[in-house]
Order: sequence, then C-alpha cells, then structure tokens
Amino acid sequence: DAPVLVFCSGRGGVGKTSLAAVSACVAARWGMRTCLVDLDLSCGNAYAALGLPGGSDLAALSSPEGVTPELVGRLCRAAAQGVSLAGPCERPETAELAMPHVRALLDLLSREYDLVVVDTSTTFTDAVAQAAQRADRLVLVTDGRTPSVASLARMGGLAVRLGVARTRIVRVENRADPRERASHALARAEVGLEAARAYRVVEGGREANGFSPRDGPASWRSRALRSPTRSPRRSRRCLPSWGGSRRGRSPDVPARGRRRGA
Repeated sequence: DAPVLVFCSGRGGVGKTSLAAVSACVAARWGMRTCLVDLDLSCGNAYAALGLPGGSDLAALSSPEGVTPELVGRLCRAAAQGVSLAGPCERPETAELAMPHVRALLDLLSREYDLVVVDTSTTFTDAVAQAAQRADRLVLVTDGRTPSVASLARMGGLAVRLGVARTRIVRVENRADPRERASHALARAEVGLEAARAYRVVEGGREANGFSPRDGPASWRSRALRSPTRSPRRSRRCLPSWGGSRRGRSPDVPARGRRRGA
C-alpha cells in the first residue's frame, strides 16, 4: 500500500493546507499518482489551494453501497497533473456522516495511488484521529509564533496518546527565518518528541508571490519539502524511478561537498 502523509496543526493560519497541497504537487512532479484528501470536513478549502472552484462531497461515503472503489473514484476530482482531490463535505452539517468511514477511505486510496496526502482541521475530530492513527508520517505544522508553539505541544502529546509512534511524527516549522536563533519555547514544546524529525520551510519572500500549485511548485518550497515528502517512500523502498525522485533519494549535499566525498 502507498504511504499516507497527514498534516496537522492545532492552530489555523500556519500554512498547513498550503504545505499539504504543495507536497502533493511535488510528489506528482516525481511521477507519483497522488491523492490529496481534505479532512477539514466542515470548512475545508484545499480545493482553493489547487485552483479549483470546489471539492467533492465526502458525505456520500455514508451511502448504502459503502466505501467502494467506484464511489471513491467518483469522489476524486482531477486537480492538477498527477494530483486528485477528495473532500471536504458539501455542507458543514453533513461532516459527521463521513467521519466513521475515514479509515476505510484512506485504506482504499492507499491501494489506488502512489501517495496519499491528508489535510486536516485544526480541531482533532474523529476523522483527524483516524487519519493520524493511519498515517505513515504525521506532520505537525507550526509557524514558530507563541500560540502555534503551544498548540504543537498539545498536538504532539495527543498524537502519542492515540498510539502514534514518535518515529512517525515529523515537525515542520513553516515560514521560518534562517537568520533567527533557535526558539527556547519551541524546544520546550518538543519535549517528548525528541525522536521526531524536524524540518524548516524558509519564508519565500517575493519569489513566492503569485505562486499556485497548479502552475508547479516554486523552487524554494520544492527544496524545503523534498525531505519530508520523500521520507515515507524511501523508508518503504518504493520511490519511483523518475528523475525528480532520484534527486530526492539523497540528502541535499552541495556539489562541492560531494566532490570531496562528504
């Protein structure tokens, strides 16, 4: 089965949906057939990050026919080259109809696609809990600000209590300033998650203006997200043979360092 990459954050506005959408597009550029699932069932807008006017209605998962490949195929909309989108729900009040079927949905998608990327709500609903437990990588997103750091600590603790292994948790600091020193508050929030890998997505500045995943990932985000996106594929030895993924197999080592045998 394909790995499932789940993005979570206990606070809105940290760029979680944008990172999920860009990760799906980066994987598609590597030649992977990728599905982006919007599990912010009531108010999700991952479709907007992909330039679509709307998503699909996951409330249909509660239909008498059950979660079948035919139904899921109808719910997955083509969003960009190599990327399909499923979710959220058409009406917020129908979100509870879809929640009991999230695990079955992810299991089926992992058999149909090369990679499943999941965007979630800031509230840890039953749907988000199921996705976190099913995840091969649980990506906790923060932007380094104090309220976001506090939510990182809460989300990390909850994930561990749900049975998510610390080695499957990834911490991403979004909009990071490379000139800033390490935050002591962030270090305190990471207590108990020492085994989790940590990455930083550097603020793109003017280079990112007008960026749309439909037009292809900007280089700065492509580089920043290469490692967390490739990690579950590499660990399961199922990276495709396309050139972009081959470049993603190895850590980003400067050419000079490679010539010296670093």
